[in-house]
Amino acid sequence: MHTLLPDHEVRALNERFENTTPQEIVRWALENSGIERIALASAFQAEGTCVMHMASLIRPDIEILFLETGFHFAETLAFKEQFADRLGIAVTDLVGAYTVEPIGLLLFVRVNPPAPS
Repeated sequence: MHTLLPDHEVRALNERFENTTPQEIVRWALENSGIERIALASAFQAEGTCVMHMASLIRPDIEILFLETGFHFAETLAFKEQFADRLGIAVTDLVGAYTVEPIGLLLFVRVNPPAPS
């Protein structure tokens, strides 16, 4: 399996960052890690919004990825748009091969099996 960092480097970084702030860790990841392409994935819940805010202050062009399942609450989608506008960040919606229609039908059949004949 390919990893971004060998185990010994991960252990050294854990020790280095043990007593640093989240902002310092995010700054290191975005500016000094040596990783050329970094994006953030978020479901726009509390923890993710904090990281997105910190990252946008350090790198305003940070790419944000959102897995659009088709099952999100309307409030979550509205919050995503408002938050992105407020921070001035671009969000890329990722849509998988399985959409609401076939999955929703499968869920309906599992919950409401056909009556025996």
